[in-house]
Amino acid sequence: MVYNKNTQKMENRMQLLVDGDIVAYKVASACERPIDWGDGLWTMHSYEDEVEDGLNQFMSQLKAQAKVDSVLTALSDTRNFRKEQVSPTYKANRSGQRRPMLLNYAKDYLRTHHNGESMRQLEADDVLGIYATSFEDSIIWSEDKDLRTI
Repeated sequence: MVYNKNTQKMENRMQLLVDGDIVAYKVASACERPIDWGDGLWTMHSYEDEVEDGLNQFMSQLKAQAKVDSVLTALSDTRNFRKEQVSPTYKANRSGQRRPMLLNYAKDYLRTHHNGESMRQLEADDVLGIYATSFEDSIIWSEDKDLRTI
């Protein structure tokens, strides 16, 4: 059963649950291009429309492979209960690593164009687990090793 926000009714159909954090990171990274200006000067650029096209293609391919029409894209909230309430060092090893320039743009695009959902203080994999138990028929797509527990 899938909840249709437009009709506000439950419908019988397979639901594809996608880890939007990973999709956004992969596509935003792939769309960055370095430029060598000479004399040791390099810059990086990225185009929003290329990110949009990449996200649309990625999601279309996932839906085709899963043979579904309906997708819910899980995205992490900006706040995280593990960091705030369990351990301030949670994911501290990622501190200082450069993130793709258009990562937030990609996440916002998934939110508005590919049924992106987040839950207060939860990560995308947590959201996937919750939704997987909410639907009778669902397929989860993620490369996150944490999903091996579901």
